[in-house]
Amino acid sequence: MTTILNGAEDSPQRPRDGAHRQSRRSFINGAGDTPQRPRHGAPGSLQRSSGAGRRVQLSQSALSDILRHAREEAPNECCGLLVGDAHRIGRAVRARNLEASPTRYLIDPADHFAAIRAARAAGHAVVGAYHSHVNAMAVPSETDVAESTGEADFVHLIVSVARLHQSYGGQAGGVSEDAVRAYRFTKDGFEPVGLELTA
Repeated sequence: MTTILNGAEDSPQRPRDGAHRQSRRSFINGAGDTPQRPRHGAPGSLQRSSGAGRRVQLSQSALSDILRHAREEAPNECCGLLVGDAHRIGRAVRARNLEASPTRYLIDPADHFAAIRAARAAGHAVVGAYHSHVNAMAVPSETDVAESTGEADFVHLIVSVARLHQSYGGQAGGVSEDAVRAYRFTKDGFEPVGLELTA
């Protein structure tokens, strides 16, 4: 099963809610000519969106680890590193949040360097970071924007814990369309990136 999470056409100001499953593929905030659920449609309803966007694959196991970490760390923000290559994130590595705060995070440098060494040893790289927003949407906050630096291909994944609790009426396995979003930081700010969920 492949799932598309948040495509580049969606702006951070226009989050969508709900999610759906489709027999072979399901899409969450897809970009380009990918089917996606209408904002107020029933599960399984599809619509087309226009425009192309950047995408990166995200393994189901990495997503599951990130969601579990976000729930466990609440009411504080969680944070961690994304390991893979330019096209696929295969693993999520937890990091200590040195801020231990519900509104801020700071990845422990020791955890960051350990993730870099482990990734290199496995022939991969740290290609991004993730963190949670406990009571806010999965869009970059003013602090995220002010403190972000890095390469254009570095993926910033944000999880909204509040939206996770609303996913599928609280049922396990469902993630609402605006609970998980990814971005790349460019000279013009954050640019949404589509996440293609893979095995």
